[in-house]
Amino acid sequence: MQYISSQIDKDEERILVILDETETRRKAVKTITDRIDRDKGALVAEKEGLLARQREAEDALNVLGDEKLRILPHLSNEIRRLYDRILKAKGDSGAANIVADICQGCYSRVPPQTAHEVRRNNEIMTCEACGRILVYFEDKA
Repeated sequence: MQYISSQIDKDEERILVILDETETRRKAVKTITDRIDRDKGALVAEKEGLLARQREAEDALNVLGDEKLRILPHLSNEIRRLYDRILKAKGDSGAANIVADICQGCYSRVPPQTAHEVRRNNEIMTCEACGRILVYFEDKA
């Protein structure tokens, strides 16, 4: 009888340990679940912000596309052929802005004299590295 009683005590003690461990794990799961919900909320908000920025960028791109269509007919045939040839070769843009003496098409440094001439905007200059037509305009953003 004493043996069975000691076995029951051991089993009850083991059950108590298991219950304590279960409660500890339940609390850990609750903490992790709460953190996941917080992180999920922050990520959803960030995603919405990024989607809004993407829509703004797409709208700006559409405006630029419209401007391009309005400007192209006013260019000389020689310049239009040069632009079309570069655009066909590069695929994304035939012209690139110059910022701090760096071509924004290929991110190569442009010689200072070339950069100065591009800023004057009175002749067509191309990037020595990528061949895009270099233009200069200040970004208003």
